[in-house]
Amino acid sequence: MEKGGSPTVSGYKVFSSVNVRIQPIDRIPAALAAVTGVAGNAVRVHNIQLAVDDPDALRQELEAQAMGDAAAQAGRLAGRAGAALGRVMAVEVTGQPPISLRSQPGGAGGEKGGWDPTVAGGELELRLQIQVTYRLG
Repeated sequence: MEKGGSPTVSGYKVFSSVNVRIQPIDRIPAALAAVTGVAGNAVRVHNIQLAVDDPDALRQELEAQAMGDAAAQAGRLAGRAGAALGRVMAVEVTGQPPISLRSQPGGAGGEKGGWDPTVAGGELELRLQIQVTYRLG
C-alpha cells in the first residue's frame, strides 16, 4: 500500500480441486506419479477414497445370499426337529455393509519426477446380518 493511498493488489493465490476416478487400484501410483512429474510441488493429495462401484447392487446381492443362507439353515434345523419349514413371518436387517474406506494422508506433494506414490492394496470386507423368523409347518 502506498502512503496515504489505497491498497494495491500485488498478486493472487488460487486453489482448485479435482476429483479423479481411477480403476483398477494398481493404476493409482502411476497416475499420481505422472501428475506430480508435471506439476511437482504444486500437487497436494488430500484424500484418497476407496469405494464399491455399485453399493445398491452389492447390497441386493448380499441380501439374496443372506436370505438363502437363512432358509438353508432354518430348513436343516426344522428337519432335525421333525418339522417342515413354513413361510417367512418376519425379516430384520441387523447390520448394513460399509461401502467405502477413506484414507487421509494429510496432504502430499513431490518434486518433479522424484515422488513415488504408493497406495497399499487390501481388502474391504462387507457383511450383512439378517434375522429371519419362519413358521414351522
